[in-house]
Amino acid sequence: MQELFDLERLTEEHAAILRQDPNRYAAAYEQYTASAPPVAFLPLPEQTESYTRATEEIARKERKEFVDHVAVVCACMFLCRVKALAYAGENQKLFLEAAALKTKLHREHIYAPSHTVIPPNPHPLLVKELGLGKNI
Repeated sequence: MQELFDLERLTEEHAAILRQDPNRYAAAYEQYTASAPPVAFLPLPEQTESYTRATEEIARKERKEFVDHVAVVCACMFLCRVKALAYAGENQKLFLEAAALKTKLHREHIYAPSHTVIPPNPHPLLVKELGLGKNI
């Protein structure tokens, strides 16, 4: 569990760096996705160990360029997903209790998507994803 916490913390540390300059982040994200294989999917069971090792190397790599922070965030998110699934398999009862609590809290504090407010200066990736163009 400590390992998951450490990965989440590392993810946030690098995400905070990326959030400081949204335009530079958008450009770095485009650069990363154009040059790196995606790690957002889960590999086949027989590939999990090799993918995990390769992704751990990315997360530990020295950051020299801004785009390296994108790589670390993506790597850590992948590792969090893999490790959480492994942990859930080992501790299924605890995982199911956590999932039930999450569902309960979500139902108690639900919000309608229609209440979503687009900020006056949305992040460039949000503009692209929502197809907002330059009309904002």
